[in-house]
Amino acid sequence: MHSARTLTPQAACDLIREKVRRAIVRRSDFSPYRLPAPIRIEVRFKHRGPAEVLSYVRVIERSDSHSIRFVGNDMVEVARFLAFLTEYRLGLQP
Repeated sequence: MHSARTLTPQAACDLIREKVRRAIVRRSDFSPYRLPAPIRIEVRFKHRGPAEVLSYVRVIERSDSHSIRFVGNDMVEVARFLAFLTEYRLGLQP
């Protein structure tokens, strides 16, 4: 219950290094995964307060009492929104 099977730090570094080397050799086998735009993200909060406050921002839609929805033009815009969302605090001062 309170144990785990793990690697030593050196073994983990060696394994990562080997897997990266193999992936680099095969890089032409891969292509980037692209989400079709627009990208919609919905976030549900435990309490209704954050959803209520954030719904005052024009680009954020309140989808229910505890949830908000944001629609971004691309993944960069969605990532910036998520960065804002994770750092935002009601008590922040300019």
